[in-house]
Amino acid sequence: MNFVCVDGGGTKLNAIWFDENMSLFGTARAKGINATVSPKAECQKQMRECFLNLFGDKMPKTLDKLYVTFGNGKEYAECLPDGLELKEIVGLGESKAALLAGRGMEKGIAIVSGTGSDALYVGENCHDAVGGVGAILGDQGSGVWMARQAVQNAVKYSQGWGEKTILTDMLKQKLGIEKGFPQSLVRYLYDTPAPFQTLGQLLPLVAEAAKLGDEPCISAFIRGGRMLAEQTLSLIRKYPESGKHIVTCGGAWKAYQPMYDEYEKRIHEVHPDIQVHRPWFEHVIAGPMMYLLDNGYSPEEARDKLLAAFPAYEWRM
Repeated sequence: MNFVCVDGGGTKLNAIWFDENMSLFGTARAKGINATVSPKAECQKQMRECFLNLFGDKMPKTLDKLYVTFGNGKEYAECLPDGLELKEIVGLGESKAALLAGRGMEKGIAIVSGTGSDALYVGENCHDAVGGVGAILGDQGSGVWMARQAVQNAVKYSQGWGEKTILTDMLKQKLGIEKGFPQSLVRYLYDTPAPFQTLGQLLPLVAEAAKLGDEPCISAFIRGGRMLAEQTLSLIRKYPESGKHIVTCGGAWKAYQPMYDEYEKRIHEVHPDIQVHRPWFEHVIAGPMMYLLDNGYSPEEARDKLLAAFPAYEWRM
């Protein structure tokens, strides 16, 4: 049997091709496909490119299941190569995928901080979220949001009214835009199809400055952790039966440890008995995890099997 799981987001699209024995036949990666940060045509282009790279010259005749962790499954299906018969689309949604890949859970709370951010709840016949409205209206605590806080201050500092920061010089040097700053930074961001995505890609540089002790950059991460905690607490107030476990997921959590520490501290101020967990796997493993759980594996058994089969997708700082 042939299965594919796709995980899209603002900065990347991951895909894996595997079978019922967890044999890995192919992997592929493309640029981000979040419609809140990239045009639809660009998203579709990346989907098609990802599938072509995934199958190469070994495309099967039939795809038994397409697991989709983010976005509209029909849009992915329309971008599959011609001649490939698709039997079933399994739409996991970001919330269920986060819990499955994160800890083999099918109910509970997951808090996402990647290009975007949201607090997600999956209950009995219930899916709900706080946040997830995109960079213009929200996404507080996301990679884009934290990068924007730090970069905005770097721009203000360059013009004489921001808090002192080393990020201004780091941006100039790293991006090669020393002349005409900050207008050169404006051009760097807006001369792209997806300015928010490009801004989010500056987060590692903000983290580098934070690790060197830059207070404005440290502050951006600390405030990001608090913002994510407040969204989580709002969700818990709405669903007090949500359980004693929270799974964090998304690439922005990897950038700077004190962000996670601040998040956990704030959660424990209100709910000291709730445990906050790092995820087991990247989101793209949600499909294989669901298959194993559906076939009688416990979460722990599935984790061990998936670690052996897909070690590259273990979630690491």
